[in-house]
Amino acid sequence: MDYSVLNKTPDVAQAVVGHFIDANGNAVPQGANAPSPVAGPLTLRVTQAPAVSSGTAYVAGNVVGGLLTFAGMARAAGQGGVLQSALLRDKSGQNASYDLFLFDAAPTTPGDRTAVALSAADLAKCVGVVSFAGQALGAASTMGVQTVGGLGLAFKLASGTTLYGILVTRGAPTYAGTADVSVDLIVLPD
Repeated sequence: MDYSVLNKTPDVAQAVVGHFIDANGNAVPQGANAPSPVAGPLTLRVTQAPAVSSGTAYVAGNVVGGLLTFAGMARAAGQGGVLQSALLRDKSGQNASYDLFLFDAAPTTPGDRTAVALSAADLAKCVGVVSFAGQALGAASTMGVQTVGGLGLAFKLASGTTLYGILVTRGAPTYAGTADVSVDLIVLPD
């Protein structure tokens, strides 16, 4: 019997070295002289709860709550991500439809309960619109939630980490309290 096979030194496996992308877009091996990338959250979720007018009906096309600022929607200034889903909560259960206009830089600040009026400069900043329809109402139809998933809306911010929004009603809701509406955005950051 040939025992030389049993005494053979196994092949040495090559080490896999992690890489990171430097500021110039080059792959650089990690090691003692190269830092490892900083791990961040897989998703970011930011909620905005604007002050709305209570006791008075809005008109279709009115801005709800003024300018929404979703701070912290990117890992670093000037980066972006992919908006995956959005959630709108209505504590008054108004069952109205809404459009949420999203911007990579601050648009002209709209007033609550005013007609939406985007300028050409604002339109250039718009990265997309999320339409909410078909509210799921809770017990006794006093509260409602609208969810839009699978958006896949990519964005890159002009600067900073804030994504801006203008929520526009397509119905005529009358809110019971000034804190009746909130919007969540869920993003996969770059």
